[in-house]
Amino acid sequence: MSELFIKTNKFLKEFQENLNLEVEKLFQSSYDEYFNTDKAEEEITPWLWEEPNEYYFIGAGLEYKHIFEKEHKELNDKGLFFHYCKFKTYERTYKDRLNNFIEKYEDAVPVYFLQDELKEYLKPIDFQNPFKYLDSEQRNVLSYTRDRIVRFLVEQAKTIGYNITINVDEFELTMSYKIEDTKSEKESISINQTPTLQPLKWQGTPTELIELTKALIENETFKGQGTQKEVFSKIQNLFDIELKTIDKTINSFDEVRSGGNETRFLDALKVSLLSNINIKRKKRENR
Repeated sequence: MSELFIKTNKFLKEFQENLNLEVEKLFQSSYDEYFNTDKAEEEITPWLWEEPNEYYFIGAGLEYKHIFEKEHKELNDKGLFFHYCKFKTYERTYKDRLNNFIEKYEDAVPVYFLQDELKEYLKPIDFQNPFKYLDSEQRNVLSYTRDRIVRFLVEQAKTIGYNITINVDEFELTMSYKIEDTKSEKESISINQTPTLQPLKWQGTPTELIELTKALIENETFKGQGTQKEVFSKIQNLFDIELKTIDKTINSFDEVRSGGNETRFLDALKVSLLSNINIKRKKRENR
């Protein structure tokens, strides 16, 4: 989809770059050893998105809305297929895409294509980048499209001997489906489609994560798994966090901290673990 929503994706990329720039400015002026990048982004984003500023005359949100709606309409007017295109385009291109799928995957059967399509439409609407910042009105428009397409897929399944039941969990905000082969007495196949697992959320500060990672590197816990730079890159991917000024922070352990305070986070971890061990030990002794 990224190759279609070129203007929208370009705008979102520039927005993220501007956001990063403002966070960096704040970091440079803060003199805070425990500067929290995530918190800074949370504070800056509403201003950048909702209010007129030096980057966006009317705020990024309104510009995004205008660019997305214009590009979405242009693609629909051209009759191009993309997920959440207008229904009549989806319906018109369905058979060709099914045939291409069967041709590409020699041992596949039509129900596999149906499953792939259902999984795509049971994901949250904002799962794909062009739709990441849609407002409630725009989400409603796409949700109507999704509902028509899902009903269409249910009907298509019947034509090849399958019955699909869609279940909606309003509390968990998830959708699932069940496919039953009506041509035989085979056991039905149940597939629960839940939202993609989100990355682990680092609740500590970036400085604490850098301290922990550096300690693991020096302890050779990640021996043979890449350079220090590569290990930090993998850690950032694992926690979906951006760690800035890594080398500067590492140097601060020795240059800024002193008096046995060089490894304050590691020391705090040790205290927490020992406290838990002692609590369990006392419980066993009191039995």
